[in-house]
Amino acid sequence: MATMTQIINELVAGWGKPPYDINNGECDDFMMAIYDRFGGILNHYGVGDMATTITESDLGYPDHIWTTYQGLHYDAECAGGVPCHLMLPIFTRPGNYH
Repeated sequence: MATMTQIINELVAGWGKPPYDINNGECDDFMMAIYDRFGGILNHYGVGDMATTITESDLGYPDHIWTTYQGLHYDAECAGGVPCHLMLPIFTRPGNYH
């Protein structure tokens, strides 16, 4: 089986647009493509899923969907994964919100 990094890189290459653009409007479709490649065994999350008492959307985070695998969080811009979803580029780049 291909690694998560390989799958994300292959999907991005076939998507026909930069990872930034995928994350800003097509993240849900991209996550479903990853989900399909893994045979439906992955978790995927949105901003509301990771929120606590004060929601992340209330703090100005963008709506976004990403996946986790073996303790790391992944999206189109982060094929290598990060240990915390708030380290994904869409959350760390000011003004990147759609």
